[in-house]
Formats: sequence, structure tokens, C-alpha cells
Amino acid sequence: MWVAKIIENESSVIYTYVRIHPSFIPLLLLGLGVLGFIMSKLFIFVPEVKGSGLPYVKSVLKGILSFKWLKVFLATIISSFMTFFAGVPLGSEGPSIQLGSAIGQAVNNGSRKIEKNYSAWRRFSMTGGAASGLAIAFNAPLGGICFALEETHKKLTPLLFITSAISVLFSILTQRAISAWTNIELFTINFGTIESIPLHYEWMFVVLGVIVGIMASLISILMLKANSFIDKIKLNTSWKIVITFILVGICGIINSNFIGTGENFVENNNFLNLTWYFLLVILAVRLFLILLASSNNVTGGMLIPILAMGAIISAIVGKLFILMGMNEQYLNLFVIVGMFSFMGSVMRAPLTAIVMSIELVQASFGGFLTASITIASAYLIIQFLGIPIFYDFTIGKLMNENDIGKKNKFYSFKVIAEEGSFAVGKEIRDILWPNKCVVLAYNQNLQAGESNYILDTSKKIEAGDEYIIQVETNDIDIAKIEIDDLVKKK
Repeated sequence: MWVAKIIENESSVIYTYVRIHPSFIPLLLLGLGVLGFIMSKLFIFVPEVKGSGLPYVKSVLKGILSFKWLKVFLATIISSFMTFFAGVPLGSEGPSIQLGSAIGQAVNNGSRKIEKNYSAWRRFSMTGGAASGLAIAFNAPLGGICFALEETHKKLTPLLFITSAISVLFSILTQRAISAWTNIELFTINFGTIESIPLHYEWMFVVLGVIVGIMASLISILMLKANSFIDKIKLNTSWKIVITFILVGICGIINSNFIGTGENFVENNNFLNLTWYFLLVILAVRLFLILLASSNNVTGGMLIPILAMGAIISAIVGKLFILMGMNEQYLNLFVIVGMFSFMGSVMRAPLTAIVMSIELVQASFGGFLTASITIASAYLIIQFLGIPIFYDFTIGKLMNENDIGKKNKFYSFKVIAEEGSFAVGKEIRDILWPNKCVVLAYNQNLQAGESNYILDTSKKIEAGDEYIIQVETNDIDIAKIEIDDLVKKK
């Protein structure tokens, strides 16, 4: 995150210089084209680093895909630095999450000599690493934990919570120590004084939530359509990325607000001095570049750009409400709750959005109820409209790319939990089973000769328990190895 800021600042200096000295425009565009070409060739060797990183990490944490940590770690750093240097409007939190999961896998691999069941712990370690990546990117430990539970696994279990919390705790302590030693500023949202809204103005935030929910729905649809449209264009992948980088350069030369990660719209309220119609232009250009970059799988996260779009949309709505008579002192609160409502609805993570809105605001923030109402309103709108989740679409695309020519089949078989295995002593729901694996039933005491199978996922697994496992997979051998890692003694 720190290095990303330094690179983005240097990029801003270059763009400013070229803006003042137009004779350097061809050189800048040529350099951006070369960066895009290098990134496209890097994707050939490490396709795992394409895109925001979050869909691939979610696929790995769910047991759908896998990667080699060192290759992904190095390639993520290189490709994301290219993105930031070029000024592509994608964020640093996606690569940070991917780096965290890679480090989690590295730590897990290093524990094989001291932990017999290390392979069963792998996805827990990687989840903790991914949560730490988000926590460090946003300086939001609670947000990182919520992300791991709500966005990544869609469930809350004691084991997931503890492993995520411990990882986030130590990563945040390390970050604070380095920050204190180097005087590097951490990510903050500083909008100054944020006034609590009177009750008779709360209806405006319900309207804001509805508008944000509709905009989140429209932009989610645009993301899906843009992805399909770009895929149909019969053009070499390298050329697509090169063109993306050059268009980013042209927009950056025109105005600095059109490019960059978008942190300037999230960390402070300086942009509120702009008129609502110029904010609309910024929103349109940034959205175009984000759709272009994400559809062409340029490395970079989507969370910060999503927050930035939410901030711009909320600022436009807030300025229109001011024209209708709302006191201007409530505009900061409007933008704060609006951008997190936008994030919560696009990501389908309202709890994470509420927690981060309270945790990140560096001010006396008395708008918890207001934030909750607005985030809930936006979330209900996008759920009611039934808009698909963009990240789920990307995960499905990744699965199809990795399973070309393979067909899934259903398999059912019995396993017995052995004394000393990873699963013994834990509840069924606590275990991260292989993807599309279901524990249908169990016989609590096989040794006693009982044959009555019942289903209770809250039941603690005991040695000797027999389980009926059903799994949908195109490689039953790998699935059985993963299950054996959980229920067999090592």
C-alpha cells in the first residue's frame, strides 16, 4: 500500500510535467504502451494475477482453484506496480489481498515440519493472509475480519474467526510499528467535522440509499456487459491491454481526476469543491476506464475505485439536495454513508460496509444509524432487482477456463474420522471441506454397531464417526485426497 502510494505520486508528477510540456505526449503514450505489452506477456506465464485478484483468491479459499505462492507473489508485485505507474484507475487492495493469501500459503508450507495436518490448515492460513491484506490496505482490522467471513466464505465459524483475527492482529501491529518507525501515513478517511443528521432529514438518506442501489445495479450490469463485449472483440490480448493503457494516458493528460486509484475521492473531501456537473463527467470517464481495464484483466483492485465512484455519486446527489434546501453541513455525512452503501451493494457485503464506515472515519461520527439505514436501503434495492454479483460471474469464468473439456459428476462415499486427524474435535461446519462437498449424514458410533444416519452440522466430530460424503467434481481422486487430509491421521 505504501509503495503503491509512492508510485502513484511519481506517476502524478510525470503526468503533470507532460501536461505542461505537450511535446512529451508521444513519449508518454509510447511508454504506457510498452508497460501494457509487458503486462500482457506476464499474464502468459502467471495468469493468476490477471484482474482484481479477489475473484481468484476467493476461488482458492473455496477450494476451487490453486496457485503457487512464490510465482503469484512476485508477479502480483510487478504487474500491480505497472498499473499504479500508468495511472490506471484500479486500487491497491486487490493485489494486497492476493499478496496476503500468497504469504498465508507460504507460512503454511513452512509449517509442514512442525504441524502434521498442515495441508488441512492451508485454506485457513490463506484466509487469514487475505483478511490481513485487506486490513492493511484500508488500515481497518475489523473490516478485514468481516471481509474474511462475509465476503470470502459467506459464513461465521469460531475457527475462521479466530484464525482471521489472529492474522489481522499481528499484521496490523506490524504495520503500525513500521509506520511509527518510518513516519509513513496510514490509510485514513478524513472529512473533518461530520454533523449528525436530524431525524426529519433521515428520509433523504433513504432516498440516497435507493439512488445508490439503482446506480450500483446499473454499474454491475455494465461490468457484466463490458466483460462479455470485450471477450467478443477479435483482437489480440496484448493489443487490448496496450490500447487500455494508452487511453488511460490520454485521459490523464486531459485531467488528473480521470485517472489514479481514486483514493483522493475517498481519503478527504477536497473534491467537493467541484461542481456537480464536472463530478458527473469525472464519474463517466472513470467508469469507462474502469470497465475497460477490468474487462481486459489489468491487475488492480476494485474496492477503492468502487468507493471512489460511490463518493462521487453521493456528492452529486448531495449537491442536488443542497439546491433543494438541505443544509450544506450534512454533505460530508452524505458522501461517507453513500460511498460505503455503494460498496456494500456492489460487493453484497453490507455488514463489512457498515463496520468499515464506522472504523475508517477519522472524526466524531455519530451517523451509525444513518449509515445502517442507507446501506440497508441500497442493498435491498440491488437484491430486489436480482442483479448478479460481478465477482461471482468472474469466478464462474475462471472455473470454465480451468475446466475446459471436463464434466462434473456426483460421487458419494463413506469415510471414517481417525483419532489424531485434523477434523476430530471440531464441528462439521467448522471444516473447510472441498468445493461442492456436502456431509450428508454420520453414524455417531460405528464401533457400537449403530447404523442410524442423521444430519447435524453442529455436531462435534469424534474419532470413529462414519460420514457419508457427497461431492460434485471432475477429479474425484483430488477430492478424496483433500478429504483424507481432513479425516485421516497423518
